[in-house]
Amino acid sequence: MSDFECGIIYPMLRFLPPTIARLFWDVNPKKLNISFHQRTIIERVLNHGTLADWHWLVSVYGAKAIREAASSRNRLRQNGVRAESARLVEMLIK
Repeated sequence: MSDFECGIIYPMLRFLPPTIARLFWDVNPKKLNISFHQRTIIERVLNHGTLADWHWLVSVYGAKAIREAASSRNRLRQNGVRAESARLVEMLIK
């Protein structure tokens, strides 16, 4: 099992940790809810986050949710996951 295959949603975690909040320079990260804004958070972390941020993402949402967000049918959204990030997801997150 790779580091990217785990995936446990932490029920007590509602808001972004500071290490992830830095990626949301255009909004107030304190207003982002981890459950309600899942798609937005996944897309931003995949597009702008570091490998450590990706590990956090998998630990919170799981590999399946991340693969779904990065899938080609979801990349049709105007602000979706970039093609480069989606290719990395395909390679790293099984």
